[in-house]
Amino acid sequence: MGKRAEVIRRPMVARLLAEGVAALDAVAEPGETGRFRVFLAAGTDRALLAPLPGPDCAQALEAREVSGGILYDARGVTRLALAEGAVDVAPTPHERDLLIGRNVLLGFRLEEPAETVADWIGWHVAQHGADGALVVNRAPPETGHDRFAEGLAAALDALGVAARVVVVEPDVPLGKPGIGPETHPFLAPDAPGKDRMTPPDPDPWLAPLGEGLVLEVLNLRRSICALRPGKAWCSWSGIASIRGGCARASARGSATTFAASSTPAAAWRAGVWRRTRRGWKTPGADRAWLM
Repeated sequence: MGKRAEVIRRPMVARLLAEGVAALDAVAEPGETGRFRVFLAAGTDRALLAPLPGPDCAQALEAREVSGGILYDARGVTRLALAEGAVDVAPTPHERDLLIGRNVLLGFRLEEPAETVADWIGWHVAQHGADGALVVNRAPPETGHDRFAEGLAAALDALGVAARVVVVEPDVPLGKPGIGPETHPFLAPDAPGKDRMTPPDPDPWLAPLGEGLVLEVLNLRRSICALRPGKAWCSWSGIASIRGGCARASARGSATTFAASSTPAAAWRAGVWRRTRRGWKTPGADRAWLM
C-alpha cells in the first residue's frame, strides 16, 4: 500500500487578556531563552500597553502594528505590562518541524466541502510539486470541524495524494466586523446588479478576513514563508477568486522558492499558465482553477 495523506489538526485558541486586549495566539521560541511573541487582535489600542515593562514583567523587544493588530515581541517572564496592571500569558512552543522543507500551500476555508479542498491540493501536488498544505478552517466550530478533517483525509486518499496537511481551527471569528459572508454574491468583485441586491447580514465567521495578523501567527508558529495576499494565499469562497501558489518552508521562516506562480499575469510571463475560456491552466492539465 502506498503512502497516505496525513491530516493534522491544530487549534488556534484566542484569549481575552484584559478589557480591549485580546490575543489571537502566543508563540514561544524554545531556541531563544525566554523569547515569545503575542499576537494582539485587530483594533487593539497601543495605549492599553505599558510603554515600559513593570516589575516582574517581560522585557518588550518590540510592539509593532501589523495589519491592524499588534505583534508584541518580548523576552523574560510571560507576564505583559499593561497601562493598568499586568496580565499573564501562556505561550506554547512553535511546531515548525511539521512543514519545514516542504512545498507548502496556504488556504482559508469558509464552507467549502472537503472534496473541493482536496481537489485543489491534489492539483498543485501534481502540477507544481507541492507536498504540504496549511488550511485555516474559518467555518464556525458547530459546523463540524472534525467531520471536515476526516472528510479531507478520505478525499485526499481517494485521489492518491500523499501530502501532509495541517488544519488550523480558530475558536473565534477572523472576519471583518459588520460585513456579510464572503460567499454571498454581493461581495463578489464587480458583481452585476449590486444596486438591486439586499446586502447580507453581518457574519464575522464568514466575512472577508479581518485579522490580517493571523498570517504572522501562521508564519511564526508553522514556519510558512512569505505569506502575503496574492502570494501563497488561496480562498475557496468562490472559485473565481482563487490564487494558487506554494512556498517552501524553512527553519528561518523566509521563503526559499516558489513552486507556482502567484498570479495569472506572472504565470503568463513565465510561460507556466495559459488562458482558457474557463480560466487559467497549466499545459496538459485536465482542469482549470479560475483566477
